[in-house]
Amino acid sequence: WASIAFFCMCAMLLGMTAWIVWSSREVRLREARATTENMARTLATQAYMELEIADVMLEDIAEHVRNEGNNDATGERLQSHLQQSSKNIVEIAGVFIFDSEGDWLATSAGTEQDGNNADRDYFIYHKTHKQLGSRIGAPVRSKSTGHWVLPVSRRVESADGSFAGVVLVTLGLASFERIYDSLNLGNAGTAFFALDDGKLI
Repeated sequence: WASIAFFCMCAMLLGMTAWIVWSSREVRLREARATTENMARTLATQAYMELEIADVMLEDIAEHVRNEGNNDATGERLQSHLQQSSKNIVEIAGVFIFDSEGDWLATSAGTEQDGNNADRDYFIYHKTHKQLGSRIGAPVRSKSTGHWVLPVSRRVESADGSFAGVVLVTLGLASFERIYDSLNLGNAGTAFFALDDGKLI
């Protein structure tokens, strides 16, 4: 009987230990889920705010282009507007206006630069699609600076609805990288930012 009692006590202690370990594991998993959700929500909010800034700028610039025209005669005034709009926003790498052929009409750089972006994915998309909203493209290497940027673009139309060019705001990936580099995810943790088609930003 003593042996049976000892065995039962051992089994009970083992069961209690297993229950405590299981409960502790469930608590830690719940805490980890909550932490992950909060982190993801914070990162998404930060990204949304940067993209919202770009969207508002694009809408404003597109309105200026519609009112003033999209040609060399208005390029200087538009360039001045681009410089004023972007000078205090550190996340903005550059702001550009392209004519219907993809030639640079004005940039926030403020210097006379010649270039053509007709080969870029965002330019081809806006030329072939009548969507007037902003579009977030896959990261590209900037032709003006050589840095990796996230393009946010919008189609510009003439009064008759024909394609008149593209306005573009580029966000520097460095601002995203600084935030992601500061995360403490442990040795096996990973956080990434991607478009809804899976392209990594």
